[in-house]
Amino acid sequence: MRADDARFADMLDAAEAMRRFTVGKARQDLDDEVLFWALVAQVAILGEAAARVSESGQQRLPSLPWAAMVGMRNQLIHGYWSIDPDELWRTISRDIPPLIEALQGIEH
Repeated sequence: MRADDARFADMLDAAEAMRRFTVGKARQDLDDEVLFWALVAQVAILGEAAARVSESGQQRLPSLPWAAMVGMRNQLIHGYWSIDPDELWRTISRDIPPLIEALQGIEH
């Protein structure tokens, strides 16, 4: 079983990828299906890693919305036909910067 620190690193890698993919972009750029699906994949990776962080690991970062991260992953994977690009963009632009900050600040 992978350790929580490896899961935190996976989460950070996915979040930083989303940030890189969206630099200089706006919501309408999600009309590009390559960008859209690349972001969906990174959100799914982040949510899957979050789902596998232990309860004690989650307590190291209690401010993170653990259930919401896992829930969004589940919605994207199991409800892929109903992904709302506006919600995807809002989530990435609003929630990813503080998530990156929190993950970068965790003590290993």
